[in-house]
Amino acid sequence: MKALVLVGAGELVVKKLPKPLIKADEVLIKVSACGVCGSDIPRVKEAAVKKLPLVLGHEFAGTIVEVGENISQMEIGKRVALAPLLPCNHCRQCMGGYPAMCPNYSFIGSRVNGAMAEYIALPHQNIVEIGEKTTFEQAAFIEPLTVAIHAVERINLQIGKKALVYGCGTIGLLIIQVLKAKGITDITAVDISNSKLAFAEQSGATRIINNSQDDIGQQLGSVEMDYIFESTGASVVQARVFDFSAPHGSVVFVGTVHQPITYSPAAFETILRKELIVTGSWMSYSGPFPGLEWSGASALLAGGQIKVDSYITHRPTLEDGLETIEKLWLGDEDILKIMFKF
Repeated sequence: MKALVLVGAGELVVKKLPKPLIKADEVLIKVSACGVCGSDIPRVKEAAVKKLPLVLGHEFAGTIVEVGENISQMEIGKRVALAPLLPCNHCRQCMGGYPAMCPNYSFIGSRVNGAMAEYIALPHQNIVEIGEKTTFEQAAFIEPLTVAIHAVERINLQIGKKALVYGCGTIGLLIIQVLKAKGITDITAVDISNSKLAFAEQSGATRIINNSQDDIGQQLGSVEMDYIFESTGASVVQARVFDFSAPHGSVVFVGTVHQPITYSPAAFETILRKELIVTGSWMSYSGPFPGLEWSGASALLAGGQIKVDSYITHRPTLEDGLETIEKLWLGDEDILKIMFKF
């Protein structure tokens, strides 16, 4: 089979690999679509993976073409999306319904071979059925959509409240859509890219702010936010998120920080005085595995409440994959979601 293989920092090559062999509880998937996640950028740029060589890709969908001896033959031909987490299923966290906290986990596309390839084998428990009218490209968004759903589920959402979303990459845009689907009608989106802010407005944001051009405080005036979602991972943003929160507001950190961050005593004073609820959001799983986030994401896409087609800005061949991903890590504002098709 043909696969896009990471062989070193900044080195992605197309190789012919053997088709994976499946175990008794596994299925073989013919991959039809695989998206590039923001987390794939450091993996490519810095070879930030557990082993080399490695096939990347954890946002994907395809068709079951072969099943292990413990799996019903009726599964063959099903169109599915896949959850990329590989929990141990035996530890305290897994048994307690928190598979994302599993200390023994593996992960498709960063620890074991992923889906930037024609075929992939994985446990049957990882499959997520998709709607009849859901395309494979749409189904490849189920994984990032579950991240957005999980982040929103971290707070006690109430209709009539105001929300602010920092960062309008794929996750931030999907958070906006999930908030809208859950009845939040006052949503502010903040980013430094006008093109991404245009996507945010299209996705349901009622106010957009380019914080490279405008001061957020001046734009908001006296408006305070009940819910703030930080999805940039930028330390300069994360240091300011509390400034615009309403008393008893909730702040959810979704973006991963890659640089040192310092909070001033005043920031912590704000947390105390406003009695803020500050929480993290890690991956997108609950019990029973993979969790309601996954069936919920599939249903939202199938029902048309979440729209993702316009987010796909580039569909390169595997051969052009490195060049396109390099443009993304260099900050090309015209790129939102890269999608490989097979």
